[in-house]
Amino acid sequence: MIKRPCKEVKIKTNPNFDIKYGTFNKNNPKSIYISGKSWVKPIHTDFLESVENMTKQSKSFKFKNDIFSDKSIVNIDITKDRMLLNKKTLLSFEIHLLQNETKELGDEILINGINNVIKNFTNKIEENCEGYLELLKKKK
Repeated sequence: MIKRPCKEVKIKTNPNFDIKYGTFNKNNPKSIYISGKSWVKPIHTDFLESVENMTKQSKSFKFKNDIFSDKSIVNIDITKDRMLLNKKTLLSFEIHLLQNETKELGDEILINGINNVIKNFTNKIEENCEGYLELLKKKK
């Protein structure tokens, strides 16, 4: 088995999500990934509209700034066809970003950039959920 030089860090930026970020090559962390998950519970009969909006908006979300290039991959995973009113479902997301200038994972500028991406992205998810889906960090 090949040992990959990976590095992953858990980060607490939003109490509704379990989030971690990392790279697949800690020696040259050009590519950064952010993954998160939360449980959602539909609380309104039109919850599918909220899920559709969330999925559409995630695909057009722009992360370009001084730290990251405009090349990104975003995936939100939620099983729409199995969602039922008042039944919890797992929502997960993954974001892959390319750095403009490669910085180490512990670099403060990079960490601030990652925090901003997470904050903006999770705020968008929360806006889409408002009134339709309840976010629960743990499945109760």
